[in-house]
Amino acid sequence: MSKVLYYVLFGFVVILGVYYVISSLFGHFSLWSAPPLVARIILVIAAVAAGRILYWAYQVGEVQNRWLVGAGVVLLALLTFQAILLLGAVTLGRKG
Repeated sequence: MSKVLYYVLFGFVVILGVYYVISSLFGHFSLWSAPPLVARIILVIAAVAAGRILYWAYQVGEVQNRWLVGAGVVLLALLTFQAILLLGAVTLGRKG
């Protein structure tokens, strides 16, 4: 059962991340009042960080067969992606 949870979470996060990045790079992406280029740079930084953590999740889950730990690392990747975007939005969204 933990293997299924790992694969569902991993697939969901990868599909969500790819969709988010591609649609944002080709569409309109906004981090509150940040300039569009800066917002896209933050998005790429968040995607690279989450991608690196997802690679670690792959190593833990698929290679080491530690499925629950791998699922936890996948959730960490999702939280990292969102935290970087939120930090960028709060930092650049200040009026001052």
